[in-house]
Amino acid sequence: MALKITRAVDTRLYGGFDLDPTDLEGTFDHRVWVRKVIDGFDNEQRVVVNIEDSDGITEKVILVGETHSLNDKVVLTLSGVQSHVADQREIPQARFGIEAPRDYLILRHDARKK
Repeated sequence: MALKITRAVDTRLYGGFDLDPTDLEGTFDHRVWVRKVIDGFDNEQRVVVNIEDSDGITEKVILVGETHSLNDKVVLTLSGVQSHVADQREIPQARFGIEAPRDYLILRHDARKK
């Protein structure tokens, strides 16, 4: 079963097997940065993400229902695009499903530190 998470434009997800919540930038295996969320006409919903790993940064366009393997054990799926109303504006957000082993930690960039 995949972890479901919703992210807006200019937000990031960090993932890793040895991810340190106090040092996300220094310990991630993968960083997924949501650059653009498109809630297009005729069901052309998609996102543009930058995916960073040890090999560098890749820009990827993912359509709803498409999957992208971050490595041989971690798979990212765009399950949909939804809008959130804030300050009387509709803000599109990407809904992701992430399948990974139990020892793979996933954190938002804005997670509260304890």
